[in-house]
Amino acid sequence: MKTQSVQLNNMHKGGFTLVELLVVIIIMTILTGIGAGIFTGTSQKLQVQKAASSLLIMAQYARMSAIEQQRAYKLYIDNANHEFYLITTLFDEENRVAEEIVIEESLCAPVVLENSIVIEDVQVLANDYNSGSSSSNLYIITFAPDGTSQTAAVQIGDQQTHYTLSVNEITGKSKLYPGTIDDIKIDTIDIDAEYY
Repeated sequence: MKTQSVQLNNMHKGGFTLVELLVVIIIMTILTGIGAGIFTGTSQKLQVQKAASSLLIMAQYARMSAIEQQRAYKLYIDNANHEFYLITTLFDEENRVAEEIVIEESLCAPVVLENSIVIEDVQVLANDYNSGSSSSNLYIITFAPDGTSQTAAVQIGDQQTHYTLSVNEITGKSKLYPGTIDDIKIDTIDIDAEYY
């Protein structure tokens, strides 16, 4: 009889009970769910940040190119197609025709927003050079050859994470802010503010 109890004790020490296995599986499932949620949220935030950074780079490129090429560059914000792109007008001396072209360079290719990332709000103030937006779904920010632009703010986000691009009318410089368009006063120009 002693031999049977010894064998049962040895058998129990070598494995896990069903309850222990279930507890471990439940804990692993919970931790995996939490980890996946954190990763998904972080991934989405990075996608919003990447789209906002692309908008900033495009605005900076537009300003520098307008000054360097001595012709206007227009940043189009197309809400209907969830995209933004840059256009300039080239004059063909030979045929005496002006043609608008979309800029498709490595730093400045058109951007189509993916997933739940959208242009959430756009405010463009008219100036002497341009009258502002042409419709409720298409907004145009013009960068002039003298380095000026239109005062504008563009909010991009996914309903949880928001970035706002602000364009200064006097300097034509752009700055990206975390947060909504309501946090920025686009009709106020701060000469001392740092724009980059």
